[in-house]
Amino acid sequence: MTKYASPYCEKEAAPACKLCGGCNLMHLEYGEQLRMKRDKLQGLMKHDAGVYEAAAQFGYRNRMQFHSDGPITGLMAKKESRIIPIDECPIADKGINKWLKEEKEGKKEINTINERTRFTVYSKDDCFLQEGDGKTANISLLGKHFMMNAGVFFQSNSEMFEKLLKKTIDIAEEAISSTKAIRNMPAADFYCGVGVFGAFLQDFFPSVELFESAPESANFALQNLDGTKTKVWNLSDIAWADMQRNNPEKARRFGLIVADPPRNGLARPLVNWLCVHGPAVFIYVSCNPASLARDAASLCKSGYSLQSLELFDFYPQTSHIESLAVFKK
Repeated sequence: MTKYASPYCEKEAAPACKLCGGCNLMHLEYGEQLRMKRDKLQGLMKHDAGVYEAAAQFGYRNRMQFHSDGPITGLMAKKESRIIPIDECPIADKGINKWLKEEKEGKKEINTINERTRFTVYSKDDCFLQEGDGKTANISLLGKHFMMNAGVFFQSNSEMFEKLLKKTIDIAEEAISSTKAIRNMPAADFYCGVGVFGAFLQDFFPSVELFESAPESANFALQNLDGTKTKVWNLSDIAWADMQRNNPEKARRFGLIVADPPRNGLARPLVNWLCVHGPAVFIYVSCNPASLARDAASLCKSGYSLQSLELFDFYPQTSHIESLAVFKK
């Protein structure tokens, strides 16, 4: 296996993980990892892709999911139903590794959530959150602050997320500077989570509407965007698309939309709506190139063209691919 300099050890060492299977590219040099991911993305999308490399190849992950059965806390083995106990993970943020060590030494207790054995932790700077601990924190991204807890979805690599946010802001600025009509129309943030993209879009558009199906995330979005030119809808993508179809006289029109869906991609009713009523600029943040390629095929048959495609390496040492696709009419 490729050796690496652990952020927790002074000397170079072999990978210190217990082979849970998550870091399935750790045996490859980083440049080869990027080539493999870029080739897969380009092959599925039939489009050249730029690459944003990760500055940190280890110790980068702010958000992780763990399992506990009482005496053992660790990561679930890939394709198995057993927990692998660990006291350090080479890709985890230093705060998570500190917590793992303290938990093993009996200095920290696991907060059980309705007897669930699976839970999430989040660590950034001096902040550490564990799902079920009742704590919230304000996380800073590009100068804005976002209230969240460990139970809601939040991107797992804050450094790469800021790069992706900056790129999204650049695309929005270019869109409103080149097309006056877009500048005068509202924007939208689908699958908005705690409202991060919407918080930046509202700096450029007369109003922004955000859509999120998870009630707790939607409530955080309301708090994070309180007093701004935004409206938060707590409903699913399918429910919103159905509402537009059933009330055509009140159907919404947007100049620009950002969507950051889960791995299964856009819901089919939303894709159908985009094909007919979609904005001039559609920014698609994807964590699964297969569902992105499927949705892109439908969009491009309806008048959109894929203007740019970029790989953001959120997860070094793993085969996970995060990308940003920009579609224009």
